[in-house]
Amino acid sequence: MKNDNILDVNTKSRLSADVTFLMLKGAGYAAIVVLGIWFFIAAFAAVGRALPEEARMAPDPINRPAPAVEAVAEPMPDEPVTDEVVPVAD
Repeated sequence: MKNDNILDVNTKSRLSADVTFLMLKGAGYAAIVVLGIWFFIAAFAAVGRALPEEARMAPDPINRPAPAVEAVAEPMPDEPVTDEVVPVAD
C-alpha cells in the first residue's frame, strides 16, 4: 500500500483532517447550489424590475375561470329568468 503520509502525522490526526476537509468540501458544494438558485431568482427579479409599469399591470395572459363568488351570484344558465309568479299546486 502506498504511504501518502508526507507530513508524518499520526493516523488519528490524519483522519480528523480528512473528515474536516470532506465536510468543508460538501459545504462548498451546498453553497454553490444555494448561490446558483439565488442568482437564478435574482435574474428573474431584475428582468421584472426592468419591465415598464404598463407590462406589470397587464391582465393575466392565462384564461382562468371566474372566481366562485361571482359564479354563485349569477343565475344558472338552464333556469329561465322571469318576473312572473308561478302558482304552486297544493
